[in-house]
Amino acid sequence: MTRWLERAADGVDPALLTLLTDLAGSSRAYAPDFLTPAPAGRSVGIDELVDAIAATDADTVDYHLDIGFNGRPVRPDVVVQFASEEAYVQWRRPLPASVSHLLRQGHGVLAEAAAEAMRAWFDVALATDWPDVRAVLDDDIAYRGDRMVREGSTALLDDLDPSMAWDGNGVVLDRPFDGDIDWEHDGLLLLPCSSQRGVIFSAEDPDPPRVTYPARGTASLSGPPTVSAPPELRELIGETRAVLLSLLAEPGPTSRLARASGWSQATVSYHLGILARSGLVEGRRRGRSVVYSRTQRGDQLVGS
Repeated sequence: MTRWLERAADGVDPALLTLLTDLAGSSRAYAPDFLTPAPAGRSVGIDELVDAIAATDADTVDYHLDIGFNGRPVRPDVVVQFASEEAYVQWRRPLPASVSHLLRQGHGVLAEAAAEAMRAWFDVALATDWPDVRAVLDDDIAYRGDRMVREGSTALLDDLDPSMAWDGNGVVLDRPFDGDIDWEHDGLLLLPCSSQRGVIFSAEDPDPPRVTYPARGTASLSGPPTVSAPPELRELIGETRAVLLSLLAEPGPTSRLARASGWSQATVSYHLGILARSGLVEGRRRGRSVVYSRTQRGDQLVGS
């Protein structure tokens, strides 16, 4: 998100920002997996994350750097996943000077600097928005869980990303390399993210394979949009209720509707109650939240 990048550029130490940018690379580049340790649960916070990064052992740092950077050893178990060694070398990228400089001082120095950079980026760029970001991620998790219960695991994967599909035997991702992840652990871990496009895949035994994907509702983090509601609808039921009914093109909880509209949750709840009593929306409890959706009558009214 632009404002996060601007905050980081203005407030994070340039050396730390360069290191983090160099390690992460572009959206399509491989980023060393030690930057994103497997979470122990939904309650894991930034302190646990940076501690895990700083504690990365030397063998893991070496392995992750070997995977993605030219000038590092070529691992046979990695290159075999590509059409040829030449294709693998082309997929890798040069080892950044910021990384090689710290690596010469020791693997632990690099890991601790990466953790410090991640901590600084969070504190400067994201911390003030974190409650809203966390709400978006929680809403997405609730939506996915409800959809899996009602429609099955295939439906859960349907709208994650066009490059991801279920072929009847397993999850298939469109990638420039081949590989089968078939170890028997705890299945596939899906991680919503508020700041990326497309899916990122990570698999390293013994951890469960992970797919990080764009969460639903992240547009609300950019600030209240200009919500369009048909003029006739606004005249019929009022501006506030017309906007809420239009926002419910996709089901959502009160918190998401409040973020998207810029109104307080109390205001949104009040008008949703009126819409529900009018038979235009309905609410279903999903965990600790009530998720609202338009009824058939509501769809007809918006589309009329």
